Amino acid sequence: MDSKTPSFHLSSPQQELNLHRHTHSVQFYSDDAFLIDVLSRFMGSAVGAGDAAIVIATPQHRRALAERLAARGLDVERAVEQGRYVALDAAETLLQFMIGDWPDEARFVKLIGGVIAAQSKPPKASMAVQLYSERWSHCCGMRERAARR
Repeated sequence: MDSKTPSFHLSSPQQELNLHRHTHSVQFYSDDAFLIDVLSRFMGSAVGAGDAAIVIATPQHRRALAERLAARGLDVERAVEQGRYVALDAAETLLQFMIGDWPDEARFVKLIGGVIAAQSKPPKASMAVQLYSERWSHCCGMRERAARR
């Protein structure tokens, strides 16, 4: 790996998270039912294959996704106990790495990298981690709304 490739060093010396070894997709939706259907297939496939899934979403979407995954036969509680399914609150997560109205790269890598690292323990070379997040679009102005609470 060259010095220009960002990486996140994990707890074991032989394990390193290369931030360039990933894919990124964007899904636009106007209907929550559509989102939950697509998301349940995406995350359910990962967990069903023995990989990990991290969901960063609103409370309503986290609840609807967990219900849909369970309805499709996935044991969500067991996946949580195994550390292969993590559901985080979108607003709370964003606040942890924002500085003003802009995301801080170092805070983001530390927070999200830490969550990803935790999902891949014990280290498994072939384990994939699927991550879904919503509400990135409301980064701007988010602190203003939180301050009004």
